[in-house]
Amino acid sequence: MPQITDHIQRSLDNMLSQFDDSPKLRELVSILVSQAQDLEDTTIEVLDERLLDVAEGVQLDAIGKLVGRDRIAGESDDDYRTFIRVEIEANRADGRIYVICSVGSKLAGAPVMYTRRGQAHYSVQWEVATPQTVAFLQEVNRVMRKVRPAGVGHELIEGVSPAFRLDDPLAGLDLGKPARRVDVL
Repeated sequence: MPQITDHIQRSLDNMLSQFDDSPKLRELVSILVSQAQDLEDTTIEVLDERLLDVAEGVQLDAIGKLVGRDRIAGESDDDYRTFIRVEIEANRADGRIYVICSVGSKLAGAPVMYTRRGQAHYSVQWEVATPQTVAFLQEVNRVMRKVRPAGVGHELIEGVSPAFRLDDPLAGLDLGKPARRVDVL
C-alpha cells in the first residue's frame, strides 16, 4: 500500500481559492489533517514491523507463535525467519512429493532425494558438508512429520560429504562417511 506523506499540503492545495486568505481556516485544516497523517504513519509503521521480511525480535516471535514455531534459544532472526517460512509451507502441506522435497530441501539447506520404500513409507536423504546438531535435526524431524501424509512412515537420512554409497555396482562399496537417520534422534 503506497503511503501518502503529504496529506496536509494536499488538503491545503485542494481548498477552494476563496479561502486562500483565511489563515485560521487553513490552520484548522492543517491541525485536523495532521491527525490523519499521524494515524496513517503509525498504521503503516505497525504493518511494516509485522511483515515477515522485516520483522525483528519480539515482532518475529509473535509471527512464529502464530504459525506454531517458537524460537529456539540463541537462534538468530534470519535463521528463525527461514524456519517460519518453512513452517508456513509445512502447515499448508498436503503430502505431495514435491512439497515434501521442497520443505526437506529448505530445512536441510541442500538438495534432497526422495525414495519410495513400499506402499506407505518413504525416505528423504540429503548430504551436507558438516553435520547438523541433534537439536536442529530434531526440529527438522518435527517439521517433516507435519508434511508427510497421514498413515505414511518416513525416514530422514543425513549424509556428511563425502557420504558412503554404492556408486559403482561392479566396484563394490566405495569410501565415505556413514549417514545417520534423523527421524530416530
